[in-house]
Amino acid sequence: MLSSNDTTRALGLSVTLALLAFTACSGDEGGSESTSENNGGCVEGAMGCPCHPDGTCDSLGGVAMECVADVCAAPGATNNNTGGTTTTGTSTGGTTPSVEIELRVATTEARSCEVVLRDPAAAIQRVDFGDAVMGQHRRHGERVAVAFVARADSAIADGAVTLDAQGDTGGVQLIVNRCADRRGQEIAMDAPVSVHTP
Repeated sequence: MLSSNDTTRALGLSVTLALLAFTACSGDEGGSESTSENNGGCVEGAMGCPCHPDGTCDSLGGVAMECVADVCAAPGATNNNTGGTTTTGTSTGGTTPSVEIELRVATTEARSCEVVLRDPAAAIQRVDFGDAVMGQHRRHGERVAVAFVARADSAIADGAVTLDAQGDTGGVQLIVNRCADRRGQEIAMDAPVSVHTP
């Protein structure tokens, strides 16, 4: 019989594998084929990853990204709003103010969730995971995949996963939305995760 720690690790591994499958199979929407082992598997020139050696970045949804502090970011982003799993921060200076978007889990039975958001304006700059969850996220074109798992055998509380966004968030919508219980079984709900903005 698996302990709750073994179950949590297994769920975390399955969530991470699902994210990798998503990014590998979702078609070419502005991503790049080259990766660097020194970048932790991050795709050079992609959102939240190191810039190309010449200081350029790839396009995202037809919009050229900028190289900010040697990391590719959406135009107008500051060096603390570049994507990846990072610490908290807000934009400063003359940029568009950050908007915090919260992913809320509707059922107390959920121990892990995976969502894919459509973000046509590349508004999502960063994904933050609270202390009670561990997670990963990847952007591929206009899609952002987010997967997270509870660190303990307990419900995922509101505020556990937040997205920092800048600019037009009106087009952000959930297109994949599912969670699993403590046994790793998918929870039969149409929308176990919802998006909340202030």
